[in-house]
Amino acid sequence: MVAFKGSRGQRICAQPPADVKALLIYGPNAGLVRESAKAAVSFAVEDLADGFRLCELQARDIGEDPARLADELGALSFGGGRRAVGGGRRAAAAGGGRRRAAAAAAKKVGSIFV
Repeated sequence: MVAFKGSRGQRICAQPPADVKALLIYGPNAGLVRESAKAAVSFAVEDLADGFRLCELQARDIGEDPARLADELGALSFGGGRRAVGGGRRAAAAGGGRRRAAAAAAKKVGSIFV
């Protein structure tokens, strides 16, 4: 896991390196987090309405099935190409069990940039 802060983190979100399997975007500035996440998702998925390439999870989803996050991160997109797994603000602010699920998912997918 590698951490990038400030403008370097924003550049990574806008155009992630090919070997990056996942980005974990968080911070105290909700607007900047939302903007960075939107840039990363837009890079990976041209059509945000494509349910085969974009999965949105909420804290409730991860709480009900902690392994789902790792499963979604490891899933291949139908038809090829990059795939994005996003979560709302509540998913990012979720408590201990959800943080453990995120840590387990990180181990499963390998390269994660923060």
